[in-house]
Amino acid sequence: MRTPHTIVVDVNHAARTVPREGVDIIDTPPHHWSIVQRPRDAVRVPDDWGDRYALCPACRNRTVIKGHAAALRCPRCVGVFRVAWDEVERS
Repeated sequence: MRTPHTIVVDVNHAARTVPREGVDIIDTPPHHWSIVQRPRDAVRVPDDWGDRYALCPACRNRTVIKGHAAALRCPRCVGVFRVAWDEVERS
């Protein structure tokens, strides 16, 4: 469900209402690693990952990101994908 100001998303099978400006709606899944800012209330993200992590475009696995690599190999699905640093820089 969408309103001009909020959107409802499924997070671990629970409906959550979030501000609309914090969500990008796309027609197709990305083909690159997405950089995600660590949520303040993160529970299952290791503390030593710092303030951001990467999300695999193929299997949605989360992994630590250190430095500024152009591409990463997913430890779960073994896919190699570019890192979408350009998305981070324009947000």
